[in-house]
Amino acid sequence: MHVLLDTNIYIEDITFSRPDIKALRSYLEKTNSFLIVPNVVEREVRKYIDIEAHKDHDRLRAGIANRLGLIDQSLSREFLTQKLSEHFDKSMRGIRRKELNFKKLNLEELVERSLQEKAPFLKSDKGMRDTIIWLCLIEELKSLKKDEKVVLISNNSNDFGVNGELKQSLKEELKVLGLEDKVIYYNCLSDFLVDFEKPIAYIDDYFIKNAIDDYMDHYSGYDESDLDLDLDHRGRDYEVNDVEYDGFEIERYYVYDETEGEYVIYVEASANYSIAVTYTEIEYEYDYDYGGPVPSYNRESSYEPTSVTAEFFVKVNKSSNSVSEVEYA
Repeated sequence: MHVLLDTNIYIEDITFSRPDIKALRSYLEKTNSFLIVPNVVEREVRKYIDIEAHKDHDRLRAGIANRLGLIDQSLSREFLTQKLSEHFDKSMRGIRRKELNFKKLNLEELVERSLQEKAPFLKSDKGMRDTIIWLCLIEELKSLKKDEKVVLISNNSNDFGVNGELKQSLKEELKVLGLEDKVIYYNCLSDFLVDFEKPIAYIDDYFIKNAIDDYMDHYSGYDESDLDLDLDHRGRDYEVNDVEYDGFEIERYYVYDETEGEYVIYVEASANYSIAVTYTEIEYEYDYDYGGPVPSYNRESSYEPTSVTAEFFVKVNKSSNSVSEVEYA
């Protein structure tokens, strides 16, 4: 399931370093899911960063350290904003994101919802940005595959939900559109993680490596004929002297499928090799005694790295948290 976080989740920790955010990152990686980011949310986050940078700047200027000359006078609000923004961007790296553009929304529909105070709009035109998020979400839901869903998480009890559930009017709207099964609502990130990340928390690199260890032994016997060598010979003749197996690494894995009793984990690993190669470069020099060109052989030996991709489906029993079957993909 993909995940859409309301702005209030981000601004609790714009560094994305608290434990529940790290667990969310783990969930997204293990399930091959996207973090869905409406661009209105990102704009709100960056506005918040700018406001907080200005507050920090003012606090520093008012502090004793500044009055004692211990703070660089060139420290500006813009500099703090830039650094906080860079830190936020860095924290988002590696997360599979899908951005939603509100510019594609129907302005007439937005105005009509405002006039009718239709949720997420509230009285006095409050809820504009939440309504944009909701309409972006609906457009995204229409493009999802049959078995795909989106988890909407917002810790503001008035935006999208009531008493921990999606507002009834929003449920009815989804039902009319035939999307009632596409959204799961949580008003707390930690509750979502307990339900969906905690059950697969034990499926980590160590677990996966042990699961496929014996199956990767197959690759330890590979020789030159089994490898698709792409050597940087630069036009030189070469001879492979030896192929040495260097073990394997897990490249990625995620929950590919799920039944009542099992998780099916897709695993991609790389079997790594060092290739002992001798390169021979032939140069010709004119030999006056011989009366013609004579070849000169320059030989250079080196170890070249290469790898082979291996793919597996690992079936994991939910009751015992153990591997029940491994098969090549």
